[in-house]
Amino acid sequence: MTWQLILVALFFAGIGVYALAKPGSTLKIMQIDVTTTDGKNEIRAVYGGMCLAIAGVLFYAPALGAARQGIYLAVVLLLAGMIFGRIFSFALDQGMGKGPRLFLLLEAISIALLMNHADFTSWS
Repeated sequence: MTWQLILVALFFAGIGVYALAKPGSTLKIMQIDVTTTDGKNEIRAVYGGMCLAIAGVLFYAPALGAARQGIYLAVVLLLAGMIFGRIFSFALDQGMGKGPRLFLLLEAISIALLMNHADFTSWS
């Protein structure tokens, strides 16, 4: 397992653990106030559970042989979709706060690290 893969997995794990523990604070960086039970549930599910699942599959991927390439590609595409959504929103809303800009940067760095780690020219 390379340092790049470990760093991306820890990025997702950090978000996941924090979201499960502090759902009301998770989106404060985005200036979103989550106070309802359903809102906290959604944060724990998406930011918590999904991010921990991604971290887990990234940690486990090296043991999966050729299947690891598909996992890396899926995570790269997931991150690219998040970046697309942020840029699309920026274009429509004519702006982006510090929180979304920070996450866009972290998502782009994660893509670069995964692309550096994975060898998408060879699927064997």
